[in-house]
Amino acid sequence: MKKPSLRPRWPGRRQPFKEKYVMPREIALLDALVPSLFLVFLASVVFQVILDRVLAWCGVYRYVWHPPLFRLSCFVCIFGVCGLLALR
Repeated sequence: MKKPSLRPRWPGRRQPFKEKYVMPREIALLDALVPSLFLVFLASVVFQVILDRVLAWCGVYRYVWHPPLFRLSCFVCIFGVCGLLALR
């Protein structure tokens, strides 16, 4: 039987993080090492083009104040979410 510790335990204190951190890998592309986020970037560009066509077809850009700024902010959101999911 394990003896109880004499040190007080604070209610909000967490145990140390035990998982290992994984470094993002690099990919060899034509003898040049590129970060793995490059593939996420390319996938985000493709998804942004598809989303842009759908939003233009639906007529959303008629209600947007500055369409290029809206497109850029959509891309930043898509790339941020995909990057966080890929490196999680």
